[in-house]
This record gives sequence, structure tokens and C-alpha cells, in this order.
Amino acid sequence: MADMTELRLWPCCPFAIDWSYDGVVALAAEDHVEILFPNAESYDVHGGVAWHSVELRANEFTTAEVPSKEPAPSRIFSIGEEISSSYPVGISWSPPGLAKHRWCALACRTSNLVLSIWSPEHKIRDASNWGRKLIINHTLEQYYHDFAEAGGNYLPASFEDEARVFARIRAYTWAPTILAQPGAPNLGTRPFWGPHLLAVSNDHNDVIFLAIDSPASSLGEKEWTSEVVGTFTLEDVETSSEEAEIFDEIMEKQVFVSQLSWGPWVVKNGLAQSVLAYTANKYIAGRTITYVDNNIKLGPEMIYMEKDVMAAVTLKWVPKTGTGGQSTLVLVMDESIVHLTISTLDASLFSRADFRLPGYWENPITGALFDIHTRESPILHLSSLISTARNATSAFEISSSEMVALDRPSWHLQIDNAQGLFSAQNELAGNTRAKVWGLAASPLGDHILASYSLHPSDMIEYGPGADRQTTLVVSKLRRNGKQIKFPEVDASAEAVFYSIRKYIDNYMDLEFENRLDEAPPAVSTKLKSTYAPDAAQQEATSGNTVVLKSPPSLEALVTDLKTQAFLDPRSVRDRCDVLKYVVFNEKDPDELELSKTMIAYRLASVISQFDHALLTPSLLSNHIKSFSHDAVRLITSVLSPSPPNLATEREAAESCLICSSPIPFTNLWSATCKKGHRFARCGLSFLALQAPGVTKYCNICSTPFLSDEFLARNEMVGSRGPSAQPETVPLFEHMDAKPVIESQSGAGIKGGVQVLGSFPGFGDAKPVVEGGASDGTVTPRTVEEWRPERVMPVTLARVLFLACDVCIYCGGKFVG
Repeated sequence: MADMTELRLWPCCPFAIDWSYDGVVALAAEDHVEILFPNAESYDVHGGVAWHSVELRANEFTTAEVPSKEPAPSRIFSIGEEISSSYPVGISWSPPGLAKHRWCALACRTSNLVLSIWSPEHKIRDASNWGRKLIINHTLEQYYHDFAEAGGNYLPASFEDEARVFARIRAYTWAPTILAQPGAPNLGTRPFWGPHLLAVSNDHNDVIFLAIDSPASSLGEKEWTSEVVGTFTLEDVETSSEEAEIFDEIMEKQVFVSQLSWGPWVVKNGLAQSVLAYTANKYIAGRTITYVDNNIKLGPEMIYMEKDVMAAVTLKWVPKTGTGGQSTLVLVMDESIVHLTISTLDASLFSRADFRLPGYWENPITGALFDIHTRESPILHLSSLISTARNATSAFEISSSEMVALDRPSWHLQIDNAQGLFSAQNELAGNTRAKVWGLAASPLGDHILASYSLHPSDMIEYGPGADRQTTLVVSKLRRNGKQIKFPEVDASAEAVFYSIRKYIDNYMDLEFENRLDEAPPAVSTKLKSTYAPDAAQQEATSGNTVVLKSPPSLEALVTDLKTQAFLDPRSVRDRCDVLKYVVFNEKDPDELELSKTMIAYRLASVISQFDHALLTPSLLSNHIKSFSHDAVRLITSVLSPSPPNLATEREAAESCLICSSPIPFTNLWSATCKKGHRFARCGLSFLALQAPGVTKYCNICSTPFLSDEFLARNEMVGSRGPSAQPETVPLFEHMDAKPVIESQSGAGIKGGVQVLGSFPGFGDAKPVVEGGASDGTVTPRTVEEWRPERVMPVTLARVLFLACDVCIYCGGKFVG
């Protein structure tokens, strides 16, 4: 069964659609980028998977982002930069882990040759929470300006004009994720998110490599940054005359790289190697990229084909490597496909095979993706803007020895059916045309998303923009019968959630609703067999303790805690059960609570084993340590034949901010004071969440956690370092300011409790209050004065929240 969604827009470029690792879809339209989220609510047998969409105005820039400039001289004039409407011409999601809460960030290149990085802040489904975090052109301008000032003699004399050439971005590509050594795939998180690398080309024949960093890796201590880590320049092409006089000669001089494609990594002996393929006007070439110790080393240029290619070729890597570190690069042209086998070690060409495409595929090619899970050889799915529907098939099994045309895939048949229906509804007698704007595979590779619009072919089409319509159709990429399968690759919980929902939609017919009872056990078994090690491995890893380095390294601490607490095989199995309960909306809260309780018990046990003397003390860390001991004692007491009264074992560590009554620790998920005021507890620290605006939630199971902003505010040191207060003092009363400090929106802090808005220190030029002096006075400071002093020490709280960067109970990503 196909999942169809209609949008009131027309896409505006080839490869207009992309599907992220987290299951979020982006579609490039003429005046915005449409972001679509699958419905994350529990399954309803009478409804399919719905999409929620928001619009990003990617074509709008402030003067600070893109300053107004005088017209450029004719020798460097660019129509795109000067007079284009800045509509999107290329979009793609980053590898996972770059944006806040480890979501994917979105790269968008617009027709004014500007490349932007977009990311959400709090509510990912709210357009107002999305923003342009980086403009890569600014980094290029600064890099070349610094190079010239350093005496590199690289920039032309008239920098103000010529700098435009260096900053214009013609093409870009993300580097694939550098995976760790082979092992069991991970669900939700990863031991290492890896570096986020980007390659761009400009109008000066340069290819520049950049490392992108974000606050996601530091809980807000860092800012969004992009740093140039390597470059190379293409040699100028000689023309028949010194001064270009005709159009062909002018085009020959413009040898900027028009396409970039980054191949999969091969990790061996601590070195990660890959191949970057690129096209210039006269040839297709590649270079080896070696990544080691946060540095990039470039190999020599290897030319694969000498041909006047321009924009008439599409480069596509098979996303997995073969034996001996070989990678496969496919070149798609209008009449043929070229299969290249390339060594990842030195970018040399092993073999080449040319295959003729059946039919004729007019450029531009708008979609090309590989299905690597169905058969031994990868299957290439191909789409062209106007030629797809006219060809007999669009799926090809390809190898170095042969290419076999397969039957029409389901998405192709769906477009054919829609085209016939459109003709009948509008009495067009078959005179219709289907424009296919792009293809995208689901994160687990089990579904394919096609974007198309329908038009008459024998008349002029006109009408208001509200009449424009594009259809997104999701169909199965392969047939697995009645069995659900999960590929053995790292996956986000959102991607698994979506695949399970589609599995239910496809195979659980409404007239056999009782068959839904058979699905949960089968899904749980498949999840555990894919993402959880077997019993022998569980026994081998159980009982291990966290070993701290001396002096402790933040990265080592985070890795150790994540391995022991989050990736514990027993917790992974329980996590699979929790995810199953949420997907199927099962009515057995006892089993769900048991799985969550055991995950919390193992987390609290690991925290209790830390040598806290090697960590910087802080008030929040003291509470986490105290409540972790309480959690262990509480769960142990429940299993004991004669459970003690835990509430009387020690004085209550928290007090109610409403009535000042003590709050005993008697429940992992909720806190109730002696007078009946009830609060939810944080899923990691087990603190009672007593103030508004301090919470983030799991995107799937809705478990609450302390927000990153609250953690950073309490752990940050500078002129007002954290103090290790006694455990009996309420944490929320140790916000830096107790008097009410009104902001422009009326927000303030009263008695240590935030009544509206954000905590002080997180806003645009709002007052930030210094700690109270002995006479009770406070000194307001602006955010700009306060931020440079922010330093976050290595505390237990920081290590814990960095290690548990997604929900520890179901693996879902956070929102808020």
C-alpha cells in the first residue's frame, strides 16, 4: 500500500527531495524548503502514517547574512549572485548528530550561490524554531582574506571585487559518517558521532574541505563553527587564444567543479580513507581523502574520463565498499551508465564497464539511489524530470560485468496510475506529462519516496499558485513477505518507529485486526536479534565498572559511561521492548514500567560506581549522585522480601518550591511532597522538575529530562562558579538571581523559580544577574558581557548528559 501526500507547491530543482537519518523529509520549493515529519503518535488501526510539515524561508536573507553589493565588473559578473531570486537549487541532510539533540542539520544551496546550514533549536516541528546557523560563504571569505594577509600572494589585488569569486559556492557534498570498527549495530545513539565534514567548490576552481562543529557536542559551551581543513585547486584549461572571444572559449575557461560526490569510508589501522569524485568541463576525476587525528590529507588527482561532461552526468557512489577496499562509482548519462571500480587506498581505477540505458533519459537526472539490501548486486533506481514515465523501467541491477533491467518498481507504477487518473479527470485524452523531481530512500532502506507533479502536454498550463500540486508517494523498496526485517546498520529510533508503522500498514489488513496481536512479539524478536547482542555477550559485559582516566578526559568519560550505561546489552533489549510498547500502544503498563525501571536501575548503578573525586564538584552533580543511590535502594527494596521504609532512611534531599515541604524519594518517575504537590522526575538525574522551561522531552515516549540550557546554566563557571551546596538545599533555589528581573516579555525569576520565559543568560541582550552580594544587591549584565566567561568543567552532570544524548529508555531524540 502506498502512502500518498499532496502538497500545494512545485519543486524547483533536480534532486529536490532528501530523507534524513532521523526520518525527516526535506523538499525544495520555489520560495521555501518544506520540512515533513512522520506522525509520531501511537498507531491507530484506522489511519495511516500522516506527515506534519513546516516551511523554511530559505530564500530570505538579512543584510547581515548577505550584504548588499555594487554590481560586479563584467569579467566576474554572476547572474545568480546579482539578480537571482535566491530559490533553493540543492538540499541535503547532514550525517547524524550535528544539530541540537543529535538531529541532522540541513544544508541548502540557493541560486545566489550561497550555502547555508539550517538547524532547529527546541521544538523541531515549529518553523519559528528553525534558523540559519552558518553561511559557509563567510568562512571562505575569511579564509582567503587571512591567507592574503599572511603573505600567501593568493588573492588578486582588488580584493573587494575578486573576493566574490572565492566565496561563490557552485557545488557541495557531505562526507559520509566515519563508522567505528565493525560490531553490533546501534539503536538510537552511537559511541562516536564522528567528524562532520563538508566539501565545496567555488568559482576560482578550488575545492575546499570544511569541518562543521555545533553546540550539540558541548551542551551549549561551543558555538556553530566551520573551519577550513584542506583545499586543492584545478589547473587552468588552455584555450586556443589568449583572450576568449567566443562563447565556447569563455566556457572552457570556466573550469569550476560542477559536481562533487564523496564515497564511503574504509577504516584500517586508525586511518579513514575515502575518495572524492568531481567533474570539471572536460573530465571526471577523483582524489583520495585520508582523515587522521582531525586532519585531512589529499592524494594525487586521478582522471577517470576525459569528456565534455558539463552538467550532463550524475555521479553516484554505491554506499558500501567491496572486498579489498574497493568502491563503486556510477556515472549516469542520458544514454548510458558507466560503472567504475575504484581503489579507496589510492583512488586508482580498477575496472570500467559501459552499459547502454534502455530508452532515452533526458537530462536533468533528478534522482538516483541504490538498494543494497535486496540482492547481491546493488539495484539502481533512476528518475529523470520528464523521461521517467516514458521508459519501460527505472530499476537496474548493476555490477562490473552486466546491467539487468528489472520490472517497473512500485513507485514507477504508482506514477503511471496517477498520470492516467489525471488524464481522465481533466479529459486530456492521454496528453499528460509526469515530472519526477526526486527520489529518496528511507533511513533503513526499506521504502522509497518519489516526488512528482502532473501536467498537460498539449497546451499551455496556467493558473494561480494555489493550484500547484506535488505528490509524495512512499512505497516498498523490496518485498519481504509477512516478515519485518531490520538491516544490520546503525539506526535512529525514529527510523525504526517509522518502519514498524509502515509494516503494520502494509500487512495488517483491517478485516483481520486480531492479527495485530501477532505483530508485537515478532517485532520485538527482530529488534533484539538485530540490535542486542546474544546472551553470551551479555554475560561477558555484565558487571563491568567504569574506569576513569587520570587525569580524566571528557571524551573518555563520555565514551565509558555511554558504553556501560546506555549500550549495556541488557538495557538495549529492554529498550527494544519499550519501543515496541510505544509503537503498538500496548495496554500493559506493568511490563512497560518494568523495562524502564531496569534501564534506570542499571544507569543509577553505573553512576554510583564513579570515582567522584576525579570530577569537578557541583550542586547538580551532588544531587545526581544522591538520587542515583536512592534509585538503587528503592528498586532493591522493592525486590526485597521485607522492603524498608526508604523515605525515612535519610533526610529528604528536595523540598517543594510551592510549600517548602520535603519531597521523599519514593518513585522513579514522579515526586510528591508531603502536602500533595506533584512533579515529574527527570529520566536521567531523577530530580523533581519544579520549574517551567527547564524540560526537554523524548520525541517518541515523551519521558521528561532536564534541558541542556538548565544544565549549562548550573554547571557553567566563570565569575560565578558552581558551588557544592549541601544536598538538603533545593537545587532550583540556587539559580543565580532570586529577585524578579523583568525582561521585555515580562519574564523573571521569583524566589528561585522561573515564572515565564528563559533562564537568565539565555536570550538576546536580556539582563543577566550576577550572584547576590552580602548586602543583597545584584548587578545586571548583558548576555554579550557574560558569554565570553562561559567555561563548563568536567562534572558528573555534564558527562551524564553528553553520554545519554538520546532517550535512554526508547532511543528517541529529544525535543525542547
